[in-house]
Amino acid sequence: MVQLGDRTKLHPHAIVEGDTWLGTDCEVFPYAVLGTTPQDKKLRAGDVGGRLRIGNHNRIREHTTIHGGTSFGGGQTVIGDHNMLLVGCHIGHDAIVGNHVVFTNGAMVSNDAPPFSMVQGDRAKLVGVNVVGLQRNQYTAEQKSQIKRVFRLLFWRNGTLQQRLEAVRNTPLANEPACQKIVDFVANSQRGVCSPRGGRRVEAGDSKDSASHAAADRRPGDENAQDR
Repeated sequence: MVQLGDRTKLHPHAIVEGDTWLGTDCEVFPYAVLGTTPQDKKLRAGDVGGRLRIGNHNRIREHTTIHGGTSFGGGQTVIGDHNMLLVGCHIGHDAIVGNHVVFTNGAMVSNDAPPFSMVQGDRAKLVGVNVVGLQRNQYTAEQKSQIKRVFRLLFWRNGTLQQRLEAVRNTPLANEPACQKIVDFVANSQRGVCSPRGGRRVEAGDSKDSASHAAADRRPGDENAQDR
C-alpha cells in the first residue's frame, strides 16, 4: 500500500505503487516511477518485490526509477532525508541511501550511498561531498571541513576498508556527530558502498602510497552541482 506524508507532492504522470512510503515534504516529478517490480531474474513468478521506504524532504526528478526490496536482498530499499535525485537516476533493489546525498543525472546505483555524498555514473561512484547541500542546510565551515576529511580518510587512502574505518575512529573526528553517521553507515553496509572515483581499495604499503595521498587531498569535496 502506498503512503504519502504531509505536503508530499506527486506531479502528473509520476507513478508510485507497491509497498511504498514517502515521508513529508517530498516532491516527485513527472515520469518518475517508484516501487515497481525489481529487475532481477531471481524473483519468483508473482513476486512483485518488497518495501520501499523514502524519508523526508526528498526531490525525485523526471524519469527516475526506484525499486523496492527483495526477499533475497534484505527486503527493503531505503532512501534517507534531504536527498536530490536528478533526471534519469536509478536506485536498485535493496540499496540504502543516507541523508543529504546528490545523485547526478543518470546515476545508476546498485550499492549503498553514504550520507553527504555526491554519486555519479553507471555504476555510480562517489565523486565527492555534497558541499552545496551542506551549505543550504546550515552546516558550519568547520563541519564541512570535518566531513570532507572523513571522506578522504575512508575513500581516498590506502589500506583495507576496516583499516581505514579504524583510522577515522582513532581521530577526534570520531566524536563529531556528522562524522559518526558516515562511519556507522559505511561500517554497517551489507551491500558495500559505492566505490570512489579515483579512490583505491588496496592494502597499506603499496609503492604508490605517497602519490595517492597527495592526489586524495585534491580530489573529493569541492564538486558542485547545478540543482541541489
